[in-house]
Amino acid sequence: MRIARVAADAAIAVPGVVGLRAGALGLHVTSGGGQRVHGVTVTALSDGRYEVDLHLVCALVALPALAERVRTAVVGSAAAVGLGEAVGPVHVRIEEVAGP
Repeated sequence: MRIARVAADAAIAVPGVVGLRAGALGLHVTSGGGQRVHGVTVTALSDGRYEVDLHLVCALVALPALAERVRTAVVGSAAAVGLGEAVGPVHVRIEEVAGP
């Protein structure tokens, strides 16, 4: 759950990210400890790390560059709170592009 919260906070802080999206059926959610982080799914990997999937709503910007900035922010934020070794691949999925 902590990785999901760190990833969500890092993603939202990146200019061009408008929000996180749980999806039409609400499936893109991480739950734990009585809390839910919408728009982030975290999956345990066999090597002990966690794969992170972010489902974003973004402004009309260069999306590949934005996705790379989000990945960098998530990895950096995880490292800053001592979770760097726990984070595996970070996938950025653009669910919606918000109009101007």
